Amino acid sequence: MSYNPYSTGVEGAPVQSSNAKDRCYVPGILLVISGIVGLVCNVGGGLVTAGVYLGAQEVVMEEFRKDPDQVENLTEEEARGVMNLLGYGGLVAAAGGLVGILIVIGGVQMIRVRGWVIALLGALLSMVPCVQGCFILGVPIGIWCLVVLMDSSVKQAFKL
Repeated sequence: MSYNPYSTGVEGAPVQSSNAKDRCYVPGILLVISGIVGLVCNVGGGLVTAGVYLGAQEVVMEEFRKDPDQVENLTEEEARGVMNLLGYGGLVAAAGGLVGILIVIGGVQMIRVRGWVIALLGALLSMVPCVQGCFILGVPIGIWCLVVLMDSSVKQAFKL
């Protein structure tokens, strides 16, 4: 049996890597977009949170000291603890930014049809709501990427 690059993918025919590339291209692009949007959301949120934490902490505490009755049953130590939570929010946003970078790398690998594990990791991370700033986009895109990546012909094209 001779190799026909224009075969229709009949059982026993060689895998067409260009078909796998075509199948990976659009979900890979969308995965990159989802990762970039999530990265921007996380970095923006982290900058705002860090700005509030660093810049406004003393201002808020001074206002609290002037009128402690503005928040019922809240001591100065508890108010400072609430402000410290903002600092932790900045750290969480930074971690989300790293996840956004991994999602973008996974999307790029999917477009290139290289690094199946990294592409799979990017698709999975895009669906996690706690770390991905744009998981509303990430869930359907991640599911689409998983469906494409789990196809045996696409897996085989990643190995080539």
